[in-house]
Amino acid sequence: MKLSISKIGQYEKCAYSFYLSYIRKEKIDKLPKQLEEGTEKHKIFEVVIDKAKALVLQENISKSQAIQEAIKQTKNFEKYKDDCNNFVNLSLDIEKQGGDPFPEHKEIQLYDKDLNLGGIIDRVDIEGENVLILDYKTGKEHPISDYYFQLAIYAYIYEKNFKKKVTHWGIFFSKAGLLLKEPININEIELAVAKVHYVRELIDNSIKNEDFPKQPSALCNWCVWKQSNKCDGKNTPPMIPVVIDNDTKKYV
Repeated sequence: MKLSISKIGQYEKCAYSFYLSYIRKEKIDKLPKQLEEGTEKHKIFEVVIDKAKALVLQENISKSQAIQEAIKQTKNFEKYKDDCNNFVNLSLDIEKQGGDPFPEHKEIQLYDKDLNLGGIIDRVDIEGENVLILDYKTGKEHPISDYYFQLAIYAYIYEKNFKKKVTHWGIFFSKAGLLLKEPININEIELAVAKVHYVRELIDNSIKNEDFPKQPSALCNWCVWKQSNKCDGKNTPPMIPVVIDNDTKKYV
């Protein structure tokens, strides 16, 4: 099975949720509000760069000014005005410090064959000799250490794909307008790679043993499967049993 950061995170939080998502491939009745908002905000930050690049060619303005104009033309600008203004301020700060508010890469899909893992990096910025992996978070801010696994894997697969050394990683919290950035930690990268192998072994064992236990927690209220009435969020037998057909060897 091809893994991703989100798949690994979901398995760690609740194996049954992972089962419904990636083994059963159940349909979600309604996209949760927080997921919908995150998707829409990411789309704004993605398309605004292309719109701004076009404006720079048409008008005699700076890149950050172009971003400021272009973001007002994007869908859902009024809906997420504060996040958009914070993104503009991020661009202004980058330009003031002599950097380029247009990232070297944005929304790049990368894959590592050895790990059989793929991911999408929100943006990569080149700052002189430095290479920064930056991820957008659209919800409440948390310590950057909470995202070490994701950032470390992204740095690892970026370096393998582009043969460039990543020097820094960071998180931009659009709601708070907060940028957290620091030099990469080689130890975290080694730990992250080892974790991928370990979790893959756990997933393989779950599939082999038909064992995807529910893990009820306070997070259940935000789970798509509870909101879709396919899990009660309690330590009870699964509403959709984990059953495999012995003839077809497929889950039914």
